[in-house]
Amino acid sequence: MLSPQILRIQMFLPLLLIALAGYFFIQLALFKHLLRTRRGRRPSIRKRLFGWLLQFATGVGMGFGIILLALLVPLLAGQYRVAFLTMPGGSLGISQAAPSPSLSTTNALAILAVQSLAEEAYYRGVWMLGIVLLLGFLSRAVLGKQAFFTVPFQLILWGNAIVLSAALFAFQHAGNPNVSPLALTNIFLAGALFGLLLAATRSLALIWGLHFAWNSLLVLLGLPVSGYRIALHQHLINLTSRSNGITTGGAFGPEASLGLCVVLLLVIALVARMLPARTKDFLTQVKMPPAANPPAEADSPETSAEK
Repeated sequence: MLSPQILRIQMFLPLLLIALAGYFFIQLALFKHLLRTRRGRRPSIRKRLFGWLLQFATGVGMGFGIILLALLVPLLAGQYRVAFLTMPGGSLGISQAAPSPSLSTTNALAILAVQSLAEEAYYRGVWMLGIVLLLGFLSRAVLGKQAFFTVPFQLILWGNAIVLSAALFAFQHAGNPNVSPLALTNIFLAGALFGLLLAATRSLALIWGLHFAWNSLLVLLGLPVSGYRIALHQHLINLTSRSNGITTGGAFGPEASLGLCVVLLLVIALVARMLPARTKDFLTQVKMPPAANPPAEADSPETSAEK
């Protein structure tokens, strides 16, 4: 017999699915608008700031959506115990690692914002782009400019940089508490997704927003982030795992769950599908920069005679 909690969740399932569908349609519209605004002439400083905020907000929406989708099935299956307005110091569930001293929500979000920006600047801004520049410099000297500025070569170049930086990203998490092979696989896939998004949009603000929202939502729900738990003074909603299997990720958190693996693979497939077209757009901009206004044409003899 189903528990009352599961019955209550199933009663609201249609509304939840409609809300999620609407949410993802809004995110898709924002993402398409972002891709359109990345083309054309260089915008003013005011428009750049607005564009960065839009990119960050799009990333935040994507991060929330990925985590919510990964948690949806375990929640409906009753794998999490849901509590409201909880305080630190209570009994810890299986999914939670040793808690850190509790923080206010504002301080926790500020720490997560700085931490996620530092990680993206290091792994994607330094390592990934550094690999692109190094391999691009060496290969251009060997293959020549004509072969360098082709879509297949650029896809190979960026693909190698994405894989290498994602592997380094996963390797740096190998020493985290309660890490598992599935956890490292998901972290590698997350790094690959961040790299693909950077290659497709050339926007560090977008992947910063995604990384920040990913970690923040886990903390706000009382779940571990890569094996570490950040306790808040108060959780509006606190999820506690009822099991230690791959459905919830156990003590490492949802980043070691099978559901997150499936969601990441689907999102990676969607982003990778649009990468060739985006690469072609960027190459077109490099080869043919926006031209100035053409000079006015001189009047032809026939036109002059008519005048």
